[in-house]
Amino acid sequence: MSKSILKRLRLFLFLTIIIIGVLMARLAYLQVVQGDHYRYRSEVNMLRVLPITASRGEIFDSNGYKLVSNREGFTISLGEVPPDQREKVISFLSRELDKTVEEIEERIQEQRYRRYQPVRLATDVDLETVARIEERRLELPGVIIEVQPIRNYVYDNLASHILGYMGEEPPQSYIDSWEKEGYEYSYGDLTGTDGIELVWEPYLRGEDGGKLVEVNSSGRLIRARDKNAPVPGSNLYLTLDAELQRDTEEFLAAQVAALQEEGERTRVASAVVLDPNSGKILAMASHPDYNPNTFNLDFDPQAEGISYNNRAIKGNYPGGSTFKMVTAAAALEEGEVRPGETFNCAGSLTRYNATKSCFRGRAHGSINITQALIKSCNVFFYEMGLRAGIDNLAYYAGEFGFGHPTGLTDIPGESSGDVASRETKRAKSEDPNWYPAETMDAAVGQGFHDFTPLQLANYAAIIANGGVQYKPYLVDRVVSHEDEVIFKAEAQFHRVDISDETIEILRGGMEGVTRLGGTAGFLEQLPIETAGKTGSAQVHGALESHGLFVGYAPAENPEIAVAVIVEFGGTGGEVAVPVAEQIIRSYFDLYEDLEDEEEVEDTGQEENVIEEHYELDELDELDELDELDESDESDEEDEEDEVDEEDEVDEEDEVDEEDEVDEEEDMGEEQDMDINTDAGLDSVTEDGD
Repeated sequence: MSKSILKRLRLFLFLTIIIIGVLMARLAYLQVVQGDHYRYRSEVNMLRVLPITASRGEIFDSNGYKLVSNREGFTISLGEVPPDQREKVISFLSRELDKTVEEIEERIQEQRYRRYQPVRLATDVDLETVARIEERRLELPGVIIEVQPIRNYVYDNLASHILGYMGEEPPQSYIDSWEKEGYEYSYGDLTGTDGIELVWEPYLRGEDGGKLVEVNSSGRLIRARDKNAPVPGSNLYLTLDAELQRDTEEFLAAQVAALQEEGERTRVASAVVLDPNSGKILAMASHPDYNPNTFNLDFDPQAEGISYNNRAIKGNYPGGSTFKMVTAAAALEEGEVRPGETFNCAGSLTRYNATKSCFRGRAHGSINITQALIKSCNVFFYEMGLRAGIDNLAYYAGEFGFGHPTGLTDIPGESSGDVASRETKRAKSEDPNWYPAETMDAAVGQGFHDFTPLQLANYAAIIANGGVQYKPYLVDRVVSHEDEVIFKAEAQFHRVDISDETIEILRGGMEGVTRLGGTAGFLEQLPIETAGKTGSAQVHGALESHGLFVGYAPAENPEIAVAVIVEFGGTGGEVAVPVAEQIIRSYFDLYEDLEDEEEVEDTGQEENVIEEHYELDELDELDELDELDESDESDEEDEEDEVDEEDEVDEEDEVDEEDEVDEEEDMGEEQDMDINTDAGLDSVTEDGD
């Protein structure tokens, strides 16, 4: 062998040894130095963490009745899919889950930063769909079928506007708030999106667990390795009385249905029942409602403003004659009228080139502030409004809780409403000037006023409890899964700037309203004494007014304050008072008394109900008539002929007068028609009670 060849062989051998040495060094580095690292990467590629959704906290009423629970349901998720099968798998899931391919791809893209976690594509999937997917599981790598807790609203529509519903897109403002509070939210998580479910989401949700599983190269599950149990969410106990809530919703629905049968265009009604001594909301109803269990299926964008809108806190309405206690308070507190001072109602009032009247120009004669509340005399309150002035009316309206939120934070969306004032007009009108005629409108609850039913109920509660404004609330306490109370609501309140003497005068007037001769005399039939005020709020361009009622019961030591509004239903006495009467019966469990009364009527053991309701100053004459009816017929003929003749004439005159003036009244209800003329504009407002 020549030296040149030998030299080449040695060089080749040397290079071979160097290459082998480098490879061995690299292998040693990977196996020894980086062994743990690559062992971890291998296990990660083999292991997957499947999230286990925590059971959401349940919701109960004040008596322990379960309103919201959880049930088991199927969810379909998608893990890693081999690239060569991705299109086939997504296409199949698109057909089965009734989703477009684009929707599924978008969902996968949204979770690109959590690529090792399955993407949830559908929840609460029906059993037939699950069966079809399960049949082809071997052809669908990466598809995961799980059983997870699904929200269940036990009584379907009951308190739907309060409880809310679940979804995947909560308002951004809440996402930002949760982040500041340390609550972890990930895009696509199923959360509360309205009502209690939304606001109390961090308490209700709990902490998700996880399951460590082995998968093969195709992404199929081999076996479970480890499990971290989820922590259930906390339970909420509300201030609601479920039975009262149910009854209130049914009463509103029945009233709306009855009005629709009569040809009215009424579609919406709402009511709120408060505890005036704490601010607890006992019932809050808005009709129509919806079923949170089927919300995603039933959702109709065109009906969003009707069914899904909680009118009890978002609806804004003129107060009509229910506002007259504010006007009375303003005049009394500012010394513009004395408690016993009278003012002559001639049926109309002309001030500053504006003529306004009571209904059909009816003259109430000499009348004081209590009688004016009972008879709902517009003329009296026009005069009081002018005496007090718009600035004082606005101030005392604010003291009664109008013009700003009541402070309810347990559900979202409470409206602040508006109080008629110079500032409100400047914000709503191109004409910045304030006119006396507008003060007159404001004095009877018309014009620029906008109030929510919750504000009206709180207003009644302030008068009921003697001048204390409580912050309304719905959540009484939160209890953890370990049965520990982690939150307990406390009453928040302040004293309003109104004297005890004025409050007592308002209470006296409201008590008279619900007695025979008052505009809510229908409530006289209840076995307990009540207090209230009716109102009818005219809406520009509408033929029918909103019917309103605010009140409380019992008149002494009140336990509930009530507000009822029936949109475009007519007068408050006709449409709102009957609903309030049923609510009061429900709360105090007075239906047995009603059944007893009906039995007595059927057997003829009770006097006929008097259909005509007389004014308070006519009650003495009415008593005389009753005594004469009970006397012996022969005595009437021989001894009281003259008295009978006079009383009969008086009664006929009274009935005739009632027929002429109150032809459209039902059980003592009034309507006040105000003809407003100012700055060249003619407008008509109706304040029927």
